Amino acid sequence: MSKRECEERLRALSGEVGLDIVTLRLAFVYGEGDPHIENILPRLASAAAHAPMAVVHHADVAQGVHRAIRVLRPAGAGYRAYNICGDGVSTVFELHELAGQSMDLAAAGGRSVEDPWSGVSDNTRAYRELGFRPLYPSARAAWRDGAL
Repeated sequence: MSKRECEERLRALSGEVGLDIVTLRLAFVYGEGDPHIENILPRLASAAAHAPMAVVHHADVAQGVHRAIRVLRPAGAGYRAYNICGDGVSTVFELHELAGQSMDLAAAGGRSVEDPWSGVSDNTRAYRELGFRPLYPSARAAWRDGAL
């Protein structure tokens, strides 16, 4: 809620003072040698195994920032926001698997996902306007390529 409120205030500020503002909305950030995945697993202990989670690799965060700086040119005051994320989501089960940890599937068996779109981000605008193309479209792709 605080991020949404911040974006609303930035949008209003942009219109009030004629400032060109760009926001990059980063999905859950992970990467090579980064303990973020392992660190979040205890917080996901009560989640359903199939719960989706949008993720983005460090290399793709860097690419998103770089493209936003280089591609966007002030064309007058305006506010734009871009989701910087992989092309697909990872599941809570998959994150456990990639971290080499087992998930208590018996405990997770009765859990459901209330909103199947919660945790899913759309990077279409970043594709179209920034030319963003994730190097690692999924956490599994990063694992496969030795970038975890």
